[in-house]
Amino acid sequence: MTGLESTNHDITTHWNATYGNQMKRFLISTAHLLVFATVAVASIPAPPNVDESTVPVGTSVISNMLLAQAEYSQLQDTVKSSDSAALLSFEEIVKLYEQGSFQEALPYLQAINTEDATLFLGKSYFALGHVGAARQVLRPLLESKDDAVRREAVYTLALVHFQAENYAQSLELLLSLSRETRRTAIQIDADRLYRQILNYLSPGERFATLGLLHSLDIKADLVESGHRWMSTPEYQILERTFLSEFPDSTTSTRWKELLRRNTLNTTQGRFPYPPAPEGIVYQIGVLLPVFAPDDPRFSIPRNLYHGLTHAAEQFNATNSRKKVHLHFQPSYMDSDSVQYSFLDLVYTHQADVIVGPLFSGPASVISSLAEEHQVPLVLPLANADQINAGHNYTFQINPTFEVHGKQMARYAIQNLGLDSLAVISQKSSLGESAANAFRYEAEALGATISYWFEEDFRAKGFDLSAFTDPFTTDSVLVDSLGYRPVHAVYAPFTGQEAATLSRLLANDVELHNKEIVILGLEEWKNTALTPWQMNQLEIYYSEPFRIQPDSSLTAELSQRFGSEPDLFTFIGYDTGVYLLNSLDRTGNPHYLKEVLKTMGAKDGAAVQIDFSDQRTNQQVYITPLTDMAKETVDPSHTEPDEMPRE
Repeated sequence: MTGLESTNHDITTHWNATYGNQMKRFLISTAHLLVFATVAVASIPAPPNVDESTVPVGTSVISNMLLAQAEYSQLQDTVKSSDSAALLSFEEIVKLYEQGSFQEALPYLQAINTEDATLFLGKSYFALGHVGAARQVLRPLLESKDDAVRREAVYTLALVHFQAENYAQSLELLLSLSRETRRTAIQIDADRLYRQILNYLSPGERFATLGLLHSLDIKADLVESGHRWMSTPEYQILERTFLSEFPDSTTSTRWKELLRRNTLNTTQGRFPYPPAPEGIVYQIGVLLPVFAPDDPRFSIPRNLYHGLTHAAEQFNATNSRKKVHLHFQPSYMDSDSVQYSFLDLVYTHQADVIVGPLFSGPASVISSLAEEHQVPLVLPLANADQINAGHNYTFQINPTFEVHGKQMARYAIQNLGLDSLAVISQKSSLGESAANAFRYEAEALGATISYWFEEDFRAKGFDLSAFTDPFTTDSVLVDSLGYRPVHAVYAPFTGQEAATLSRLLANDVELHNKEIVILGLEEWKNTALTPWQMNQLEIYYSEPFRIQPDSSLTAELSQRFGSEPDLFTFIGYDTGVYLLNSLDRTGNPHYLKEVLKTMGAKDGAAVQIDFSDQRTNQQVYITPLTDMAKETVDPSHTEPDEMPRE
């Protein structure tokens, strides 16, 4: 899934010194090629408008071999249709390649029937992410009589196999190249990459690769290098698996002793995650809906994509040895089409992780596929409680209603010092899970739930009096009716009825006891409160996102995309930064789902992200709505004066 940057080795060293000036016509005199992801991400356009009718529905996944052949044939047809190859000299074509204009170079390279051009054609396909086509083009060059061409083809093909996760083939090609008698720069690079891949592999990848290798030397290197990255039981089983290949006890003992000597000075399990090979390119799939420009939802995925792009560009600009490449696919509401888009990212673009879809419906469908294919799925907006239930590869940036309830309970008890609470929620609403989570967390923290009301308020004509009468301060009523004390009421109203219920509850609290603190969800900020209520009641609500003042980031985004960033731009940016920092830490994307859970808290431009060893973001913003609440949170806030009721 991950890739490596293609490398072109210095013409002044092993190439020109051996083959003379004629090689200058197709070699680039740079130590390393500009990573293709840098070019691709720097020019990422806004997601295109896509006609859903053109997307195959219910397409089955064909084998990798057929996929590669189909890809290669299609690309051949495309480049052969060009009749402009004669317009550029080979030196000019190579210049296009050197500048990162791989797509532009393709038709010219295809039209030239030489090994030199074929080499650059394969490298261009690889740089563009067409792994199958690159493999088809480069494989015949392994038999080339031209050692320079053959070695470069071997090295590039090793990169291709690494990106396709064919680690056994990649290692065998690299070792064969590094052991050639004539020591050159490309062989030094091959040896270094060989060692880096050996360290990079996860335990599962290491076991799988061991079974596919033919060379005993590579198998021994694979086992030996696993000593520092594997737990003791994992390493012991890996070593035993290798030694079981030798029925002769003498040979087995000799190999075991060799492994023991080679690992004697290696500390086992010293590092949590192995480093990535230099030049690695992480493939990030982006699965977002596409709307017409006149659709009011058009800017949501576009701006979120802008934020992701800016995060990727920053990562590429600050990391010289690793890069990211974004691949966009449209998501749809129907199950078959969204599955096709997901599978295209997995199989065609070999995505290490996928961001999106946006909405809970498609996200629920894709979550099962992510689990099946073991590809982490990061959801920026979808917040339904059951999306990732039982799924280890789905991560929700937008906190669920359950998280809102839990965090509000903690805030009420730990920050506001409230311990006698009431809960009022609408039956069968989204806020119901928030109410349940609030209750469980409050009771776990030692608070008392004095009253629990879960009703169909519409059926009761929205009359809350039966539920708010216990809030009274009339001591006679309290004593005679046995009302229990209430310091705060949690009212997580949602949906079309939220504004009505919130306003009625505020009126009842004003009537019975203005000292009762009101707690709720983000819908409370849209409640039509009276000036007196805004001044004298103490109301807080939780929200998943809040734009933080950052003039420099705002200016960067405005200049980059030519429009003022909005909340969704910052959500995309924060999601991208958190994800890419996690990839940077993990090295091998195999560990990404563990790193995402344990990465720790990050305060972003609009999102606080902390999975706290779970798969749902556990952070929300608690916002004081009224003057009284603001003064409680920040005593420097102007203390509200008593206002006459209207």
